[in-house]
Amino acid sequence: MKYLFFILLFAGFSSFSQSKKDSVIKKNLAEAEYYLDNFDDYKCFAKAYEAYNLAKNNKKYTAESCIYMASSSVNLNLYSLTLKYTKIGLLNCNDEDYFRKSLLYNIEGATYYDLGMFNQSLKSLHKAIAILRNTKDDYLKTSSEIRNYQHLIVVHEKMNNIDSIKLYDSKERSLIDKLPINTFADLHVNSHYLRVLRALNFNRRSEALQSLNSSYDICMKYDDKSLYIYYHGMGKYYASIDKEKALNFYLKSINAMEKYNIQAGFSEPYHDVSKLYEELGNKAKQNQYLKKYVYYQQREKAIKDRNVDLVLEMTLNDQKKKDTQLLKNIMWPAIFLLLIITIAVTFFIRKLKLKQSKLKNHLTEKYNEVEELQVKANVSFSEVVEYAKNNDPLFWARFQELYPNFLNKMLVLNSKLKVSELVLCAYIYLGFSNKEIAEYTFRSLRTIENNRYNLRKKLDFSKDEDFTVWIRKHIDSD
Repeated sequence: MKYLFFILLFAGFSSFSQSKKDSVIKKNLAEAEYYLDNFDDYKCFAKAYEAYNLAKNNKKYTAESCIYMASSSVNLNLYSLTLKYTKIGLLNCNDEDYFRKSLLYNIEGATYYDLGMFNQSLKSLHKAIAILRNTKDDYLKTSSEIRNYQHLIVVHEKMNNIDSIKLYDSKERSLIDKLPINTFADLHVNSHYLRVLRALNFNRRSEALQSLNSSYDICMKYDDKSLYIYYHGMGKYYASIDKEKALNFYLKSINAMEKYNIQAGFSEPYHDVSKLYEELGNKAKQNQYLKKYVYYQQREKAIKDRNVDLVLEMTLNDQKKKDTQLLKNIMWPAIFLLLIITIAVTFFIRKLKLKQSKLKNHLTEKYNEVEELQVKANVSFSEVVEYAKNNDPLFWARFQELYPNFLNKMLVLNSKLKVSELVLCAYIYLGFSNKEIAEYTFRSLRTIENNRYNLRKKLDFSKDEDFTVWIRKHIDSD
């Protein structure tokens, strides 16, 4: 009887302890959802990571934690972490966890899209849709299918698959009408905005205007916070036919985003406004909004970089703790095993194994060094390309760090080259077309073509030779 009392007491304490842990996990997951909705990806990851570490033997909570970690890490461009946690999440989903599985495949599809792996992205998104066929028809299923179809349309637009775009556009339209506008106002507004972009892309202006009017009605009646999307869409609509009206709507979009503290894509309207002022010939306003665009872009990048560092530091520290604990767990058995081997193995064999071990470690270190250098080179090149695309003031400095011989070799050809001409040579060396250079540097195509022609004359090489091939041949030669 005495033992039974202690058994029941222990069971009650264990049950209380587990209930308390479940409560902490739920709290962390709720906070992760809040931070994800408010674009704070680091805090979202941190809270989900806490829940993940507490939910070791609970598949449901593990899968849910992975959803938030994968969602926040893809926003931070930490694609290896995203794919890691989507895989772990899928492994921890039960057979009937249809919505969690679908969401994880959706995140996986978005990751492959960002990596430019469009066919793999389509496979993941089709899996996300196929899983939902096992669920009952309700608003949750319909909204999930709509988001997957919207992603499919984006991927097919990138691949220029017109028939597929029409197919999934039709499916998305048939589903969106099933959702009550008062409950899913944001989804309706986003759906109309995507239709506007597609309609304008195919020059179907009346269709675009109809969607814009519908989105305005929804915003005014149910969700005025989304008015910035309507205003931005109107700016796109008028950009090619009435620049003054387009400018007015873009400025309204900026005001609405500032009013409601909208963070996602905050810098884009400033770029649109700057381009319009350039086309209207207002240089002062163009520079004013261009500076704001650069400022907000740099701020967004700084926040993202900081969050990336914090997430990587968190995961690295956790891995170090696990490695330390693992080392402690295996230390004594290893010592005992080493003692047995020392007694059993002859001096000659030990010496031979020691040499082989040293050789293997040396080769491994060299391989790791080469691999690390390759990774750094790839990262540096991608960074320089991004700087070029964003017309970042750091581009020229970072380019010279990546290609230290570039400046000297160009000055050997002509010592009077200006910095602006050297920067143009750098863009050409990276393989950008005239159109891309004009877009990234906010200049006209005609200006870039003239600058390129003058450069060719200064560098004195045949007009029959391709500029990019010629400059790479010169710079990359010993």
